[in-house]
Amino acid sequence: MKQTSKCFTEWNGLKKLAKDVKKEIAPLCDAESKRNMAVITRHEEDLRQYIAAMKKRDFYRYDTGRDTALSSLENVNGEIKVFIDKTTELRYNAEKFEHPTAIEASEVKIKEI
Repeated sequence: MKQTSKCFTEWNGLKKLAKDVKKEIAPLCDAESKRNMAVITRHEEDLRQYIAAMKKRDFYRYDTGRDTALSSLENVNGEIKVFIDKTTELRYNAEKFEHPTAIEASEVKIKEI
């Protein structure tokens, strides 16, 4: 009987401690979540600008020869790889801060490229 009472007392103490910790870290989590959403928004804007700039490149309008176009496309593939890596990193953060759908627009834009 004594052990059961002791367990209940410890359990209630743990519940109170968990509540206190949650109250303490909630503002920090909210601030980081907002910061993460701002980074995702900036990333989407960078992608939009990149896609617009892509349409102005010489190989997109067929203003260049085959060899120059192929080397330019290799550079573009490297640039796209950077966007894919950044999007993967942001997806992890978005899921961690309970915004898994926030990065979907960026993923769609990358698939469009």
